[in-house]
Amino acid sequence: MKNDAFVDKALDVKFADLKKLVSGYGSLIVAYSGG
Repeated sequence: MKNDAFVDKALDVKFADLKKLVSGYGSLIVAYSGG
């Protein structure tokens, strides 16, 4: 059970990083397309 919680936490962190990355790329694309 402890392991599951640890994995969930790790996934949460990875997902947050991924969302940051995606939003970063999104603003880059907007900037390059002149938006």
